[in-house]
Amino acid sequence: MLRPYKHISTNLENLHEYVLEFFDKIEHEEGAFRVELFNQKFRPIVQRHEVVLLRKFEEIFNQFKGFSQEKKSSICAQIKHSNEIEKICSREVEPLSFNSLEDDFFDLVRELFLNLYNKVLNGEIAKQEIGMSLRNHFDQFRTANEDITDCPMCGISPLKSKYDKSRDQYDHYLPKAIYPLSSVNFKNLVPTCLECNSFNAKGDCDVIDSTGGRKIFYPYDQNYHGLEIKFSIIDQDHVIENLDWNVCFDCQDDREDEIESWKAIYKIEERYIGHVKGKITKWFKTYWSFMQKRKSNNLSTEDNQQAYFDFLEADEQELINMVRKPALQEFLRMETIIRALEEV
Repeated sequence: MLRPYKHISTNLENLHEYVLEFFDKIEHEEGAFRVELFNQKFRPIVQRHEVVLLRKFEEIFNQFKGFSQEKKSSICAQIKHSNEIEKICSREVEPLSFNSLEDDFFDLVRELFLNLYNKVLNGEIAKQEIGMSLRNHFDQFRTANEDITDCPMCGISPLKSKYDKSRDQYDHYLPKAIYPLSSVNFKNLVPTCLECNSFNAKGDCDVIDSTGGRKIFYPYDQNYHGLEIKFSIIDQDHVIENLDWNVCFDCQDDREDEIESWKAIYKIEERYIGHVKGKITKWFKTYWSFMQKRKSNNLSTEDNQQAYFDFLEADEQELINMVRKPALQEFLRMETIIRALEEV
């Protein structure tokens, strides 16, 4: 990814914490199922969701109670580790994958967590009891990350702001179909553009299994300082559409694994090259118009050009089109094409 998000803490995250707290409490529980096993603030939500939560928790509890203590502790550890998102990204722990897991107990657990996301998280009951909706969370999140204007996963598509009528999608970084235990964990919920969350890019890609054991970016890693995009033109054809582009990345941090994983997960190289091929002529025309308007300011061509790229660099710092500046700089080296375009 191009830059990390800042994570925010809100009351909506408590929903996830309440569920983990329930499993902590029942690890060594010997008594009967009762509402006192839930956090006091979680009880009204559970009781008002009798079918999708209360009965499901009770079914899980009754099966869980029949397991050996060793198995109980193992299950609780799996649920805990499956929510240590930062450690999962760095490959310190492995989340429990439901991809090919066939187990009646874990089928119940899967259904519970998916119910939490699909039927509870953004519902009216949670809003009343917790005091905020997913839209409220999004507005606070975008305020905290207002310097990130384009999707930090691709840098191509703009993000919504809190002033837009609709909001961006929350992508399950670890797909909820495979890793449902983190389905309402906001460290696993990442606002992204529509394309990054589509099947043309990440979709339901298993970011753990598909990256060959490499580390992946943790979207909220404040120790990550971002990367620099560099383009090169391999085939200097005289026809713009036939130019053979290449893209690579420099990072001041030691993030080679993460970059390779990110490129594969989001199909970055092919998307960047397609984006540049479709926009480079327009970008050049804007640059050329700027240069023509500044001819009378008694500055050299180099100084005027530097002023233009300083303007683009300011956009890059706010994550507005990270691709445009490096692509245009490389394109301007193609003297034959530039002269032809200027004549036109």
